Amino acid sequence: TTTVQASGTVVSAAVTPVPPGAGTPTGTVAFTVNGAAAGSATVGAGGVATMTVADVGQHPVSATYSGDGNFTTSIGRRAPVGPTVVPHVTSQFPKTRAGWHRSAVYVFFTCTPNTAPLVGSCPHPITVSRNGFGQSVTVTVTATDGGSTTVRVGGINIDKVAPHLMVRRHGRKLSCTSVDGLSGIASCVIHRHSHRHANRRVTVTWTAVARDRAGNTTAKRGRFRDR
Repeated sequence: TTTVQASGTVVSAAVTPVPPGAGTPTGTVAFTVNGAAAGSATVGAGGVATMTVADVGQHPVSATYSGDGNFTTSIGRRAPVGPTVVPHVTSQFPKTRAGWHRSAVYVFFTCTPNTAPLVGSCPHPITVSRNGFGQSVTVTVTATDGGSTTVRVGGINIDKVAPHLMVRRHGRKLSCTSVDGLSGIASCVIHRHSHRHANRRVTVTWTAVARDRAGNTTAKRGRFRDR
């Protein structure tokens, strides 16, 4: 049997007897890198053939042992390396510091083959539009040599619903109360402006704004006269 190792510019093949066979094989090993012949090397005393080639990177490498008077031929291949899959997450509005989106989230991928071409294409973009906390997307990309890579994108938090806002007046005082059932309330503030008339009456205009942790806002406006 032949076992292949490859790193940088060095490829090697360990040729060993299959039990109950015993002994040290002789002969040569022919290497291919990415399907192209890379040369041959002699099996040394330890049953290992080694040679220097161009940088193999993640290309497929195979080694064919020629056999000798005591051992049959065999072929070994470097274990497949799954494709490199990089996810990218975007949305119409930037994610808040609290980790929430207030619009649909789009997850797209870039794929790089390693030891073999992809089976099919890189996954199509995925849209996550449902309101919810801790949502995720999982894809698996497979290569023709059996290598596969699974990528999970988690922590997708979406809240597209504006908070509920209530403003109460108690004499001259205004109170702001807001409720949000998903991302939670970040702030609830009231801005007020007073205008004094010639008859000494005062008109107070106000604007209340509630903001949730996803960035959705609800605003209410009103006025009253303070005698």
